Amino acid sequence: VGPGAASGNQGRAIRQWVRIDPAHPADELMVEVRSTTEDWRRALWGQDLLPWGEPGTAQRWPRGPLPKSGEWVALIVPVGAMRLDGHLIDSNGFASYGGNVAWGRTEFLEDGKVQVIMDGDLPKGANWGGGVSWTDQPAQDGKRSHGMGLQTAECEHRLGNGGIQIDLRAKTPAPAAPAERLQKDVEAAKLIPETEEALQLLREAEGQFGGQPEDQRLEHIIAMYADFLKSDPANQQAAHVLTTVRFLVEGWNDNRKVPPKRGAALARCEALMDEVKLGREPRRQFYAELAAPLAEWKVVGLFDAPKGAQPLQEALPPERGAVDLDARYPTLRGVEVAWRDARADANALNVTARLRDHEHRRGAVAFAYTRIEAPASAEAALYLGVRGQALVWINGKRVGALLTAEGTLQRDAFVLPCKLLKGANEILIKLSGGEGGAPLVTARIADLNGKPLEGLSVRLPPSLVGASAGNPTAVTVDFSGPLDPAGAEDPASYTVDHGVTVVKAALTGKERRSVALTLSPLAPDTEYTLTVINVKNAAGTPLRSGARTRFHLLASGVGSGLKAEFFSGHELKELLTARTDETVDFEWGDGEQPDPAVPASNWSARWSGQVMPLFTDTWTFTTLSDDGARLWIDGKLVVDAWRDQAPTESTGTIALEAGKRYDLKLEYYQGGASAAMKLMWQCARQDREIIPKAQLFTGAAPAETPVEKPKHHKEGK
Repeated sequence: VGPGAASGNQGRAIRQWVRIDPAHPADELMVEVRSTTEDWRRALWGQDLLPWGEPGTAQRWPRGPLPKSGEWVALIVPVGAMRLDGHLIDSNGFASYGGNVAWGRTEFLEDGKVQVIMDGDLPKGANWGGGVSWTDQPAQDGKRSHGMGLQTAECEHRLGNGGIQIDLRAKTPAPAAPAERLQKDVEAAKLIPETEEALQLLREAEGQFGGQPEDQRLEHIIAMYADFLKSDPANQQAAHVLTTVRFLVEGWNDNRKVPPKRGAALARCEALMDEVKLGREPRRQFYAELAAPLAEWKVVGLFDAPKGAQPLQEALPPERGAVDLDARYPTLRGVEVAWRDARADANALNVTARLRDHEHRRGAVAFAYTRIEAPASAEAALYLGVRGQALVWINGKRVGALLTAEGTLQRDAFVLPCKLLKGANEILIKLSGGEGGAPLVTARIADLNGKPLEGLSVRLPPSLVGASAGNPTAVTVDFSGPLDPAGAEDPASYTVDHGVTVVKAALTGKERRSVALTLSPLAPDTEYTLTVINVKNAAGTPLRSGARTRFHLLASGVGSGLKAEFFSGHELKELLTARTDETVDFEWGDGEQPDPAVPASNWSARWSGQVMPLFTDTWTFTTLSDDGARLWIDGKLVVDAWRDQAPTESTGTIALEAGKRYDLKLEYYQGGASAAMKLMWQCARQDREIIPKAQLFTGAAPAETPVEKPKHHKEGK
């Protein structure tokens, strides 16, 4: 019982070999499987960061910690556990979060026999969805591996539908094994309660109740799992057993909505936990798979630690007294920072990603803040996962000691008991990154057993995001969340300087977070200040009265985009076709042509024209390219990334004046497989965005520039 990963005796399963780069470890691995009749099934190892599918189900099933890095290891996906019996598997996928992961041989195991599905090359007739390359660094048993190179966040590649064929339609075990043998499986599972094989044995043992009325069958299965838990209530598989019971009671049918029987299923699981006297830790693990982390935050930073001070030990302005979300703070780098809206992405909040000064610097400090409304006072706990270091305040008081965790972000790694007050409760977290990079945090509020508390809601005040003038009599005002129409649609809530009159205000869009203002004509080449009062979000929390933002009406008409020229080869000499592109925001899959006149590989492009900034400021231009790119603004080389590379961001800065047109030239070459080219900008008064059509103008192309040979350094790219 409990065969080794390399033996081929795991029952009917998909075995996927993988190697994690020890110098760049991933936070999560995921193996995906699709059938012709069902949605994607997913098994994951490590931190649950990839957001696809419903957690705790076969759409997103946790299989344990990350395997050891630096060597080839096998990931096992049991067919029965993933509810794949009776289906035709026709595609599989490979996903990870961060790091550098090499995927090796894919196999199907049955009755001790090993069928190789993919090894060193694509199956005949199969194709990738794009973005992946083969390499012999590293190789597995002399065969190439596949992957997407070094990543900082989520990445995924899949075989096209029909890429593989594993036919399980006629292989559902029949006739059922004798009940006596299946009962022995239950007893065997009790001997190895800490292992994944124990769960597989129990799922197979469900077959002894086949042929019974559904209600009776369900009760017998739950009783079997209860008996297993009673044999060892502290075993590490208890949370997964409870999730299986929840799954059975819900009658989950692979959709992405909350099952209608979720409440009844949770009540049954809670009764089962009490019946077997389950300990606190497995209860917490069970609820962690269901509970959503806090998603809405305000963040501010980065602050550099004073010379000689340990990270987080020096008191900084945001932690001194009550939190003031309207405050602005000077930093040692001479930058003034303010609170900004942020939202947890894929179950974790990357605090620095939402900050304009987002470059990770060892020892730099950022703050995250949220406000929770509670219907009554309660004994509770803050469940935290941290990468880096953190200090926590709840309602103005320090809670717990310095929290430190490097490497993989582990959800609920720290539990800080606290007293929730009726009404508003404030959470302030001070964070600093470590060797692993920028700080990450995930947080949730629950009772001491991990069960989510009912009636809690996030009550952060809304923010005024910005305003933009579509034409001389129309301005769109954007807020951070849905608004109460009472104040949002009142023209008296908005004031514009320079004698401009607001005539009408109307909410727009499904999310009701934008307001269209009709006003008296604006003058060109003038900067305006908009002031907002008496506006509340949909929950009734007011915006700071007197919140202000600036906007600008361009002197010129609306832009039309850039001239785009496509060439054969990488030297930008043999012109194939030309057109006008409204923006530069492209991704092309493997084998996809950017234009019917351009081949799918070995081509280059040049976009040229003029760009007009809205504000006088130092602008940061960002290219995201796969492969080489370089950008000139006003004749200055701002970005130089002329090399083979996976999708990579490169940046450069230049000071520009509002309303003035500057020559722009962007050159790109495609080096093989998939391709991408995006052009973005930002400044202190403009969040990063794809440069819009309105600010781009066609014009005479800048003079030819000497062509440098691409720096090829990656096989297949």
